[in-house]
Amino acid sequence: MNTVRLNITLPEEVGRILSKVKNNSAYIAEAIKEKKRMDDKERMKRELAAAYRQAAEEDYEAYMEWEDTLKDGLLPNLDSPPLMGEGTGGRDVKC
Repeated sequence: MNTVRLNITLPEEVGRILSKVKNNSAYIAEAIKEKKRMDDKERMKRELAAAYRQAAEEDYEAYMEWEDTLKDGLLPNLDSPPLMGEGTGGRDVKC
């Protein structure tokens, strides 16, 4: 693995934590990788939530476009009895 040497300044508290760690470089590298994973996960959650909101808005817009069609009488009136042959597989049913 290729490495790079950095000279960084850290808060005293972090310095005390690192003084108790055996391999500072490995510890810092792992901490940075974990922070990156967490940041990426949070970013993906935000993007997914935005995509779901967008899809819901598009679904609602499509519903609103068809709402008048749904109300124009093409659908059966559920309050009235079925018409002859309706819902019976095309067979006439005697009442």
